[in-house]
Amino acid sequence: LVSPVVDKSLFARLVAGIGVPLGSSWVSRKAFYRAGGFDTKFTVMEDLEFLQRLVLVGDVEYCDFVVARFRMGRHPLSTTDWSASSDACRVQREKAFEIPDFLRAVRASLRCANTAQLRGRLVRFCVGSALRHLKKGSTCMALQRFGMAFRLAVPGIVRSGFWRGLGTGAIPDDSLAYQLERHEKGRTSGI
Repeated sequence: LVSPVVDKSLFARLVAGIGVPLGSSWVSRKAFYRAGGFDTKFTVMEDLEFLQRLVLVGDVEYCDFVVARFRMGRHPLSTTDWSASSDACRVQREKAFEIPDFLRAVRASLRCANTAQLRGRLVRFCVGSALRHLKKGSTCMALQRFGMAFRLAVPGIVRSGFWRGLGTGAIPDDSLAYQLERHEKGRTSGI
């Protein structure tokens, strides 16, 4: 029996770069167009950016078990330019930061349990964005990003997970990606 789960923290996870592979997902045509479809400016990781918008137009349900397995990364048969993925993630986050009511949406997404490390990671990304805008001479945008970082940081500042997320690029311990990684390691090590 399949019991779908609605993860209210999914928007924050997607902005932080922790995605749900769209290749193993079902999206109705109506939801696809309501979210605006794919942004053709992205040549890699367009699914993360699309999913960010999709979760803002309605609940996204998932099944808490593996439905597809595939390899990502460098492969001789791949046509994907993986060297562009880091920049694509940055552009995807910047686009999310510019969503009207971004702060409200991400704070609502962070109201779930066990999101301190995720909150720290998002604050780190906001500060990084602010510093890049300062470097480009976009002072107003930099101040806006620093303000976002401050408003996101205050509720989590007393939690140790927040500081782990702020200081490292580690995937949060409670993320689906982390759980799948642990499951896969357990299977390969005979545990």
